[in-house]
Amino acid sequence: MLGYFTDDVLSFIKHKVIHAQSKYASYSSLMRCAVHRLCFTLFNYVNAALSDRSN
Repeated sequence: MLGYFTDDVLSFIKHKVIHAQSKYASYSSLMRCAVHRLCFTLFNYVNAALSDRSN
């Protein structure tokens, strides 16, 4: 009985961990995309401001 309960708990925890990992992976890839987009926009803005100033 106890062994079965332990297996059940372990499989539940394993499922939760896998689910959390996949959720975190999708969240981190989304964040990485947002950060890249933000940096790209910032870089373009600074570039435009610098070229504006030099002209």
